[in-house]
Amino acid sequence: MLVPYFEKIIVEYENNRERYKTFRDFVPRLLSALDNVTVNDVRRGLGLPIEKYRVTVTVNVPNANDEVFLTGNQAALGNWDPKKVKMEKSSELSRTLTFESYPDLQMKLTKGGWEKEAYVQGVEKGENIQLKLGKDSTYHFQVNGWKE
Repeated sequence: MLVPYFEKIIVEYENNRERYKTFRDFVPRLLSALDNVTVNDVRRGLGLPIEKYRVTVTVNVPNANDEVFLTGNQAALGNWDPKKVKMEKSSELSRTLTFESYPDLQMKLTKGGWEKEAYVQGVEKGENIQLKLGKDSTYHFQVNGWKE
């Protein structure tokens, strides 16, 4: 997928061998080419859709003091960092988060670490919650307990 970006920049290396004595000298320039590549460029190259939808996730939790983090395969969800995106307390037993997402959404709920992953009603233990978005959507989930 990234080969076309690198092909253009490799020409610079070949045409400037006095400046770049070794390929190692050229690597920082090669990596800087990635600065111009966007997520949408990569998604287009992989044949994935680039439109985004507004998603609201509401989670009912078993205990009033439960903090819930939503993580997933998108930057808005911390790119699988289990403690990066904390859901807001919307009521004593409810947590909510609204974010923008590409259509191919995968996510999990945690208490801030993989050792405290949620057991979500209707989702096999350990599996990702997988959603295929086609419009702005709201989803409700029930946490039945936490991995111990």
